Amino acid sequence: MSEPNPELKLLRAELGRVNDLLADARAREVAAVLARFRDEVALLGITEQEVRRALSYDQPTRLPAKYYDPVAGTHGRDVYRRVLERNEPRPVARACPTHRAACLDAHAD
Repeated sequence: MSEPNPELKLLRAELGRVNDLLADARAREVAAVLARFRDEVALLGITEQEVRRALSYDQPTRLPAKYYDPVAGTHGRDVYRRVLERNEPRPVARACPTHRAACLDAHAD
């Protein structure tokens, strides 16, 4: 086999040094950003929960569907409108089989 080109060896060595410099610069920049972040969090009194929500680590719990249409078996915003379009009486409070009692129609008479 032939030996690698000496110029190629030099270029690879230089690339390794440049990658090391980039890694060091990134580490310093990350440390500076985290220090600023820590100072601003302390200054503003931001809680850990607020930080986690802002970074989408903790998602707020979703509310159950407000309306449930027992005829169509669906729940969501348009259920009440669909019931009115069918000229039916106001829906009676019924539990959604998916969400059980949490999905009762809040506007039932």
